[in-house]
Amino acid sequence: MRFRYGALPETEGFKPEEDPAWTLLNEPEIGLMFLGSLLLTAPLSLALYLAFPDAPMAPDISGSDYIVQTFLLGIVGLIATAVVHELVHALFHPGAGTREDSVLGVWTETMSFYAFWLGEWSRWRFIACLLAPAVLLTAALLALQTAAPSDAVPVIAAIHLLFCGVDLVGVGLLLTRVPSGAVLRNQGWQTYWRRPAPAAADG
Repeated sequence: MRFRYGALPETEGFKPEEDPAWTLLNEPEIGLMFLGSLLLTAPLSLALYLAFPDAPMAPDISGSDYIVQTFLLGIVGLIATAVVHELVHALFHPGAGTREDSVLGVWTETMSFYAFWLGEWSRWRFIACLLAPAVLLTAALLALQTAAPSDAVPVIAAIHLLFCGVDLVGVGLLLTRVPSGAVLRNQGWQTYWRRPAPAAADG
């Protein structure tokens, strides 16, 4: 795995516009992607929040102190969840994040973390990578709330699922616009796919 400070890396030597075997994935504009993701995940996030077990306030702490404590726990929890979210993505890269084509980055201009795979991979591995944080972190936060109830955890889980919306929209695009046996690769934000070569693709 490599670490990067800055925007998404360019994939060196990959020039899909010069190779007719590669097809650009037809994706909505970024604004429409975010709008679609919010419309998709807002009801799911609300349902998730309501489904979490309630957390009784500790009897030895005042109401105002409990609010401050919960707020601070929520902020720290959201930052930690954002980091773990990207680490989970990386675990679903070929080689489970151990290969040189796995990049873990910090992009200060957008105040975000990211995990990026530079190489080729199968559609199904790409889909699994996109889905994994939404499924695994939601389950982990639910287990945490059951073991150590807090008013902060359901909020963290709901906000996290809300921000998984772009990943979920990406899954929908891969399922509907890319053939099941395709090989995919990214050049920055853009995703390209091709039919597999006679040799089996990684996946």
